[in-house]
Amino acid sequence: MTTTTRYILKKLSPCPDCDGIGVLAHPKWRRYHDWHDAYRESHHNCSPSDDATNTWWSENGYYLNSRPDLPPQEIACYTCSGTGKLEQDIDLRSALTALGINITYSNLQP
Repeated sequence: MTTTTRYILKKLSPCPDCDGIGVLAHPKWRRYHDWHDAYRESHHNCSPSDDATNTWWSENGYYLNSRPDLPPQEIACYTCSGTGKLEQDIDLRSALTALGINITYSNLQP
């Protein structure tokens, strides 16, 4: 039985979900900014009052008068666990092909 050696490389690429940054906006903050933008658009570019903002947060589970701890604005990316990179094992032939290098057995002959 003949055994063949396989060469495996690690391919690191930027995470497509966080663009390689490693963090995402917290979902509540994304919704808040969507609400804020819609409010400004419908109110002649005026920002919402503190009361309107407090009402939005309280309707979303954060009572600013009794519990001022809002969620963090950023959270670790779910896809890359905050590293900003995706790691993938690929074989040498696939890596060379991806780089535009085509190796055939005839290329290896002296």
